[in-house]
Parts: sequence; structure tokens; C-alpha cells
Amino acid sequence: MPIYLHLVDYTAEGLAGLRKDGGTGRVAALHTLAESVGGRLLHIWWSAGEPDCVTVFELPDDVASMALETRARASGSVSDSYRAIRLMGPEEVDRLRLIAPEYHEPGTSDRKSTRLNSSHRT
Repeated sequence: MPIYLHLVDYTAEGLAGLRKDGGTGRVAALHTLAESVGGRLLHIWWSAGEPDCVTVFELPDDVASMALETRARASGSVSDSYRAIRLMGPEEVDRLRLIAPEYHEPGTSDRKSTRLNSSHRT
């Protein structure tokens, strides 16, 4: 399953909730949240700077990741600066060598396309 990094800044309401529930309470809630979309929480850390919280989830797909993000943002407990980033492991990065996208630079015609790494095209 894909891995996602979520970077969270709390609102004042969210910080009050964190103080009330504590870190272990938030971990339990995030385990439940991830499991509700078929995923799991892998790691969570809070920081003394920005962002307030960093989580790593294993989730079925981008839609599940976005569902977590939109649910958290809609709660009012996290700020609009919430970011979710799809991470890739070494095997996925290795697959990049096998893909040769055709790129047309802005202002050029199709005949002036640049094919990168064409010897590895799939």
C-alpha cells in the first residue's frame, strides 16, 4: 500500500483538544481513523516548531489520504496549512528509470518533442 506523510498544524481548538486527550489519546484516535479507510497509522511525532504534528500512514490510495485530510480540516481542529504528501520507496523510484514520458516544451510543436530515456521506454 502507498505511504503518505501528513503535516499538521493545529488550530487553538485542536491544541486544546490535544492537551485534553494527550498524545496517547490522539494516537488511538488516528489508528481508528486510518483503519476506517482501510489503512493504518505507522508513525506520529509532535514537534516544537512547524508543523505541530507529523504522521505517516499506509493507505489504500490518494482518495483515502484526501478523505483523512478533508475530515481533519472540516473538524476545525487543524489549520488549512495541512499537507498530505505521497511518498515513494526505493523500488518505486527505480521504476522511474523504465518510464520515458514524451514532453513537449511550451511553445514547441509535437515534432520538437523531447523523449527522455527512450531506450527504457515501456
